[in-house]
Amino acid sequence: MYEETKMPMLRFYLATWDKNKDEDAVAHTPNKNQDNVINTNLSEDKDTTVAPKLPLLDLDVLEVDACTDIVSAALQISGIAAEVIIDDYEDLPDPGFNSQMETDVITLTNPEVVTKKQDVHIEVTVTVHRGHVLLDMIRAFKSIDPYNDIISFEMIMPDGCIEISEDDGGVTRDSLTEFWKDFYEQCKEGTSEKVPFLRHDFGEEKWRAVAKIVVFGWARQGYFPMQLSLPFVQQCIFGFYSADLLEGFYKVLPEHERVCLQMSLSDFTKVAEDDLVDILDSHGVRHLPNQLNIARIIMEIAHKEIIQTPTFVSKCWHGLMGGIKLTEEQLVNLYAELKPTPKAVCKRLFPMRNETR
Repeated sequence: MYEETKMPMLRFYLATWDKNKDEDAVAHTPNKNQDNVINTNLSEDKDTTVAPKLPLLDLDVLEVDACTDIVSAALQISGIAAEVIIDDYEDLPDPGFNSQMETDVITLTNPEVVTKKQDVHIEVTVTVHRGHVLLDMIRAFKSIDPYNDIISFEMIMPDGCIEISEDDGGVTRDSLTEFWKDFYEQCKEGTSEKVPFLRHDFGEEKWRAVAKIVVFGWARQGYFPMQLSLPFVQQCIFGFYSADLLEGFYKVLPEHERVCLQMSLSDFTKVAEDDLVDILDSHGVRHLPNQLNIARIIMEIAHKEIIQTPTFVSKCWHGLMGGIKLTEEQLVNLYAELKPTPKAVCKRLFPMRNETR
C-alpha cells in the first residue's frame, strides 16, 4: 500500500449501501415465542437523532481490473484522486519499507544484532612511573580492551621527567618486565614456578586487569609470564589441567621441602619424621603420615596449593585468557621452548651458529 500512495499513514474509509427491504423485514421480525420486554413508548417519548445518510456507492460502477487493488478501491470510495496523493507525498523520505513486504514471508532483523556494540579500536597511552609500574598498569588496564585497543606506553622517571623514547615496543617490554618482576614478589608464592595468592586489597576487578595484561603481553609482544605454574595456567585458559600436577607442585616448593617429600615417596623409613611433619603441617595436613598414605597426602596437597587455593583468581582470568589462541600442546611446547636454559638462550642469541652446527 505504501508503494501506491507514498503515505506514511493510511486511512481506511467505510461505505454503506441499501439492503433488500424484504430481507431487512425478515431479519427484524420479532419472535412470537419470546416475551415482549421492549418498551415501545421509549421511542415515542424521546426524540432520536438520525445520523446523516452516507452517499451510496454503486459497486457495479466501481472500475476493477488487473491493476486495481485494495488501495485504489479505497481511494475511489473516498473520492480522493490517487494522482494527487502520490504527487503530494513522493518527496517524503522512505520510512524503510521495501519490496520484500509484498512477499508472503517477512524477515525481521534481530534487534540484538543491530544494537550490539561494534569493535572500536581506541588508541590508549598508558603512563607508568618507574618503581610503581605494578599498580599503574593494573589501574590503567581496568578499562582497557586488550584485544582491540591500540596501546602504547610512556615511562615517568624518578625525577618526574618523561623518558625520552619512542615506544616501538621497547618501552612496552620494559614496562611488562618490571610489572611481572613486582607481581612475582608481591602477589605470588613459589620458587621456580609460582601460583598467585589471595590479597585482601585485590578484588575481582584488579585480578581481571592482571589477566588483561597477560593477554596484551602475549598478543602484542609475544611476552608470556613463564614463571606461572603450568597446571594453573591450563586451568585459567581451558578450564581444566592436563599437566603433571605433582611435578608442578615440586617446582613451587622450596628446595628443602621438595627433597624431603620426594624422599618420603622413595623410602619413607629414611626421611626425618620431624621435618616431614613440619612440612605437612605448614600445608594444613590433618593426618599423621605413614608409608601407606604419604603418596595420597602429597597429591592432595598439590591439588590444594595449585588448583584449589587460587580458584578465585583462575575464575577471574578464565573468561579473558580463554581468548588466547593456544592449544594444550602448543602451551606445553611454549613452556619447553621459552624456559631460560643455557642451551635455549644460546639458540636465541646465536641462531645462525646453531644452524651451522
